[in-house]
Amino acid sequence: MLALLLRSALAPVAAQGQVFADAEDVPTTVAELQSSAKALQRISASLTLWRGQETATFVSSSYAVDAFDRAVLSWNATGAALFELEVDGRWHVMGRWGDKPRSAKTKDVDVDTLVLKTPAKSFRFRVTPEKGATVTLVAVAHWTQGDTTPLASASSAAWGKTLTVPERSQSDGGIDTSRICSPTALSMVLESYGVDKPTAKIAKGVYDRGEKIYGNWPFNTAYAHKIGGLESYVQRFAGIEELEREIIADRPVIVSVKWKKGDLDNAPIAKTDGHVLVVVGFTKAGDVVVNDPGGKPGEVRRVYKRAQFHTIWQERGSGVVYILKSP
Repeated sequence: MLALLLRSALAPVAAQGQVFADAEDVPTTVAELQSSAKALQRISASLTLWRGQETATFVSSSYAVDAFDRAVLSWNATGAALFELEVDGRWHVMGRWGDKPRSAKTKDVDVDTLVLKTPAKSFRFRVTPEKGATVTLVAVAHWTQGDTTPLASASSAAWGKTLTVPERSQSDGGIDTSRICSPTALSMVLESYGVDKPTAKIAKGVYDRGEKIYGNWPFNTAYAHKIGGLESYVQRFAGIEELEREIIADRPVIVSVKWKKGDLDNAPIAKTDGHVLVVVGFTKAGDVVVNDPGGKPGEVRRVYKRAQFHTIWQERGSGVVYILKSP
């Protein structure tokens, strides 16, 4: 009876044309069906979250979403696990997590991001925990590159509000200081939640042995859970209003940005192909207050003009953020 009920729960997706790649891939045991059906939530147009507690391999249901050509899978887990995403009948390795995390770059997966030539409208994921590991969250951020909302100019309750977030410069990180913007930004937000760890320790924990970088997005959020117990995942925002809602909720947001020379006044560096910083608030005029790890010690707190920030985050970048929440 339980299996029948769970099959019924998955039926609406199949009825809309989202089918499994082949019959032998369909979950058939009660445990697989429970894992597939329970706790899968559409949080927003660009984020799907699964929450649970799994210690064995499981496959989610096929989940129908708006058309997308980019996807990032992130997770919370204790112990090592393999994470895969299936789109249009093809499985893609999105990350191998553990004490020595490693990405698996392919022609379709750019470090941590699935890049599709043809937009898709559904996906499912597979999680393979190693012995002793437990997976408690899987998040899939999915969007169409270039799909952003116009720059919002209306004031909100976030204007004039700045959160208390400790400042750290990556130049003080003690390890590979020109490349550790992401773990430095992560260390600032972790400390704001009471998890005060050396930047170098965090950098070593998020280091991607495959690409030899510190800025693998899911590895950073996974480590925030590992070291601090926070619920943490990668999300994609389509506009500044979504950042404002997080600030109103007293949550600093880590964002991924890019800029060319002349794009950003008051920047610590002239240009960058990829940088990570923390949004901590907004001025009374709506400009963006940040902790930028690229700044020298004592020069981390900066204000970036609202329109310029929109450009470097939404137009040059992808609108990607790290969300960290108290458990």
